[in-house]
Amino acid sequence: MNTAAIPANVNETSMDGVLSAWQRRAGLITTIGFTLFSLLLLYMGWLNHTEAVWTAEAGWGYWFGIVGGSLMLLLLLYPMRKRLHFMSNWLTVKFWFRLHMVFGVMGPVLIMMHSSFHIGSLNGQVALYSMLLVAISGLFGRYFYTRIHYGLYGRKATFSSLHADSKELKKKLGPLFELQPRAKEMLKQYEKQVMETPTGPIASARHWLSMRLMSARIYPKVMRDL
Repeated sequence: MNTAAIPANVNETSMDGVLSAWQRRAGLITTIGFTLFSLLLLYMGWLNHTEAVWTAEAGWGYWFGIVGGSLMLLLLLYPMRKRLHFMSNWLTVKFWFRLHMVFGVMGPVLIMMHSSFHIGSLNGQVALYSMLLVAISGLFGRYFYTRIHYGLYGRKATFSSLHADSKELKKKLGPLFELQPRAKEMLKQYEKQVMETPTGPIASARHWLSMRLMSARIYPKVMRDL
């Protein structure tokens, strides 16, 4: 490839892409580490189900319940920060959201360690299952949120805004694509199919699935060419 023919703005875009990739990788590593740590705590709680190293009435088991319950209560800080005017200067919403996610996972985990997976009275069963339902629904809700917004913290994504971003990116990478016509053609065909407007829920689901599969197929090919 003749790198001299590539203008500076393309190189800047490439550097931005590398930095963004490293940030995503660091975020992924952090998420995996936090998930493994949470699973380890749950495994310890499950082992205590039979070993009874700690009990819920005293010692470590008691404090697991206190801290876990407190974390669940502190989940209210995030919606309060978003809606109460006097909290508007209390750090950023992104910070409180991250804290909300951590507390929303660690709270139920510590409560499960507190109970050692033992379910006692009917009231305890209702409280436990309600807590787990809230935690799971929060995780699923955040997943779907990222599907229709720019990442985990961004504004709502619309088709027009995504299309505008696509045109801007093509303008910046135009000289690079001229040197790699195969990658340009693959992306052109992909964009053509994305622009289709299926009617009905079944057709929309089929179109969404085909786009996901197609993007997974052409992404490594385009990156290899570029």
